[in-house]
Amino acid sequence: MTGLSAGEAEALWYVVAGPGPRTYRVDQILRLTVLDEKFAPPENFDLAGHWERHQADFHARLHQAEALVRIAPHATSHLMGAAARALADSATPDPDGWIRAVLPIESLDHAHGVFLALGENVEVLGPPELRAAVAATVRALAMRYASG
Repeated sequence: MTGLSAGEAEALWYVVAGPGPRTYRVDQILRLTVLDEKFAPPENFDLAGHWERHQADFHARLHQAEALVRIAPHATSHLMGAAARALADSATPDPDGWIRAVLPIESLDHAHGVFLALGENVEVLGPPELRAAVAATVRALAMRYASG
């Protein structure tokens, strides 16, 4: 890997390296050999443009689905990043004071864990397969705790 530049985003460091160029999170590099060689970035390389494209591609791949949820107002502070922004954009209050919103999700499996972590402070309304998965886990937990 030959480094082109490094950048900081949300307290994480990244390095753009060649050939490619490709973007790597510095904390994910497991092995590194430091060489005495000098390196010059390719002509016409636009780091800012590369970073913008990288982030847009990353976010497009990251959030490929949406979930409709009801969330207790005091639990909204647990949402971060794209989910927090989506909450601000799509939130509508329910008559009982809870907030209904459409939130971006990475995958059904990932969202399953995220919403379970909110416990009784969230109700997943859709998609149906996510609601069913959360409900199945809650039933299994209820049985485990009831028997013991």
